[in-house]
Amino acid sequence: FIKNFKKLPSLSRSEVEKKYIVQTKEHRNLKNFLLMKILSLSKASGKREYKKAISTYRPSKSVIKAAMKTVRSNVLVFEFDKMIAKKAPKTEYYSLERALGGNSSSKNKRAVARVGASAIMLFASAKLGLLPPPHKYSPVGAEVGIRLGLAAGRGAAVSFDVPKIYKNPKPTSSQHLYLTGNNIKSRKIPFPVVAPITEIAEQAVREGAMNRAIRQGARLAWKHLLAITTCMATYDAMKKKNNEFVAKQAAVFQYFALVGLIKETEKADTRYWSTLPNVIRMTHLELPPGTYELTQKSDKESLLKKEFSIANKTTTQLISF
Repeated sequence: FIKNFKKLPSLSRSEVEKKYIVQTKEHRNLKNFLLMKILSLSKASGKREYKKAISTYRPSKSVIKAAMKTVRSNVLVFEFDKMIAKKAPKTEYYSLERALGGNSSSKNKRAVARVGASAIMLFASAKLGLLPPPHKYSPVGAEVGIRLGLAAGRGAAVSFDVPKIYKNPKPTSSQHLYLTGNNIKSRKIPFPVVAPITEIAEQAVREGAMNRAIRQGARLAWKHLLAITTCMATYDAMKKKNNEFVAKQAAVFQYFALVGLIKETEKADTRYWSTLPNVIRMTHLELPPGTYELTQKSDKESLLKKEFSIANKTTTQLISF
């Protein structure tokens, strides 16, 4: 779906639904809930609007029946289920050779490109000690300053972090409410997920990270390339006045200092609304005055119970699980 996103406007709705969308049980529950609300509002607006809604949406008999019982809702039931999933950094890689191969109008970048990938990588390995031996290399293994090695395709690569929201486990079964009271028949009421906050956040962050990763990787690769070539110049200048050891140490310390600045400016943004719920469930009811009990149930077990009273039909009551 994401890879073919640009194609979707040229496709018909039926093609998109057939090729890219799989309706889960929660999807169907939410769709029925929205249809019930549309019919309820249409019924309250008049017979003509109600008939038009029936003709447009062709709801099932169970949805029509539920809508007739909630024409003017006076009870709102909702639940904030668990907390939103954690947002954390995820490591990606960008090839230094790929960065060197790109055209650039920058004078500094053109100067670095002229040095050549082989010379830069040789200096990084032999003098700065950034390339571990191939048999020891691991993208998450030992490192000095940055991770360089056979990653992101051929050649050396620089690592960087992008944000990622880790998914919470999905509910194993859907939920509903069981309503009992002194003035009504007992009935089962759907309790759909109306806002899957973690899934929405995870998708938004993932799409943003995908778009940002190439730009960020290229920018970061050039920062490291410029740092390495700066250290090469320092090494050459120091070697003329001092011995090999002093020149090498000066280049290494200079590189450490530059890497420290790069890391501070390229951290993944892991800020997020950690107090948001994982999902929000909601339903509406229309009830006469009386005392009632709501039992929240899944397909497997009873979860919570709430008792409440309604003094008059014109006041909206909020019930929270």
